Amino acid sequence: MEYFNAVKINSFGTSEVLEQTTLKLNEPNSDEVIIKISHCGIAFLDILMRKGSYPNLPSLPFILGKDVVGHIHKVGKDVKDLKVGQRVLSHLNLGGYAQFAITDAKNIIKVSENLDANKLVALPLNYVTAYQLLHRIAKVKKGSTILVHGGAGGVGTALLELARLSDIKAYATVSSKEKIESVKKRGAIPINYKSTDFVSFLKEEAPKGIDAVFDPIAEEYWKKSSKVLKKGGILVAYGFSSLVSNDNVISPEELSNVIGKLVELEKSEIKPTWYSITKLKMEEPEIYFEDLLKVVKLFEEGIIDPEVDSIFSLKDVKKAHDLIEKGSVIGKVVLKI
Repeated sequence: MEYFNAVKINSFGTSEVLEQTTLKLNEPNSDEVIIKISHCGIAFLDILMRKGSYPNLPSLPFILGKDVVGHIHKVGKDVKDLKVGQRVLSHLNLGGYAQFAITDAKNIIKVSENLDANKLVALPLNYVTAYQLLHRIAKVKKGSTILVHGGAGGVGTALLELARLSDIKAYATVSSKEKIESVKKRGAIPINYKSTDFVSFLKEEAPKGIDAVFDPIAEEYWKKSSKVLKKGGILVAYGFSSLVSNDNVISPEELSNVIGKLVELEKSEIKPTWYSITKLKMEEPEIYFEDLLKVVKLFEEGIIDPEVDSIFSLKDVKKAHDLIEKGSVIGKVVLKI
């Protein structure tokens, strides 16, 4: 009988609800595999779940963590194309803050041993999200102009990097000198929203309007962003960081109501839309994995280079969550299991 270390939550709340625990490792079902996890990505999504603000959460207690790199530890009897010891990458439903996780064999792709695990864990969520926002949702073309709010975050840095690859001109809102440098490094034009009104700035810089805006912040920015879009431009909302910052807690029902307010912006002759990678992966898994393989290939070829902000051990997961909530992160925060 095997046991493993993990971090679970028994209740919703601050980072103090993250609890170290030891659990028994179950056997995989016939179509499942056990991954021995080496690294797990931490995202703002985890903060929402920890606070109970994310829809369709499982019953407590549960283990957070979705994006993992590791090796196959055990396979179910019907799994034919995966073998013990192979290195894999996965976007789990949950369970990544642990030494082991069980998942469907179809939820895994094999990856090379020579790829940096700290950067690999940025691909299943951050880079697939960015790729889909640009190319499947907004369908932004070469020569277009975009605005990325939160340009130094995990998805923001990925958006800017992928935009540059497609010859898309990008502006990005940020809040510090360090984040300004991060944005410049990716070929984008930074706007320090603490000292500059981005609407006034873009009215002068891009008087014909922006083709697409990508916003993880929520309602307070949506109306302002609509003012810089050209007629028929698209506003893609994919988060609500401003609603759950610091000690704020909002229910999933309240979040649904906020998302519903996007529709009101259609009156201003723009195309507002909501994006959820969780929903897309559930409804169209073949598209998700097609795009994951694309960004992994870009990483393998050295075309993209995910930025890693910091790396924490499993026992320091509370510090990792607190850092993300402070809003000072540039790129990805990683748990080294």
